[in-house]
Amino acid sequence: VAILSFGGLMTVEAYREKVIEIVVTVFHELTDYRFSSEKTEVEEVVLPDISFEYVPEGMQKIQDDVFADNSRYIIFEDDAGNFFELTQMAVGTNSTFGIILDTENSTYKTTSINGNKAFANAKGKNASIIWCCNDVVYDLYGNIDLTELENIANGITFIKK
Repeated sequence: VAILSFGGLMTVEAYREKVIEIVVTVFHELTDYRFSSEKTEVEEVVLPDISFEYVPEGMQKIQDDVFADNSRYIIFEDDAGNFFELTQMAVGTNSTFGIILDTENSTYKTTSINGNKAFANAKGKNASIIWCCNDVVYDLYGNIDLTELENIANGITFIKK
């Protein structure tokens, strides 16, 4: 009994270690997404290198920067001014990451990106998808169709070092 109890506690503790708490607050015109983690220091989180298996035709990477706050910002753009940008943000015990979206009269749905729960929103010509994987929040935003953003997001793969 002691072994089973200990094993069960260790399994639960290991599971909790990688969980990001997501608090979604919906207001009349806005939705506020807050991400936090109680187990990992933000400095300990390693932003995974990624590759894009799908990028809409004509789009090229114009920016890829990593910042001191353990975040990465990547932008793709085409000659017509269409773009998408991906923000990777590490979340830990000493940081909270928040995103506020204008969701009044928008199209909203919960979906899945590579097996992770995601929040998708489209309004006018802009769309965004927000999801978590391990201790990293991903915010994919652009002035392209939401279906295209979903294809981009589902085509993101992690590069093993």
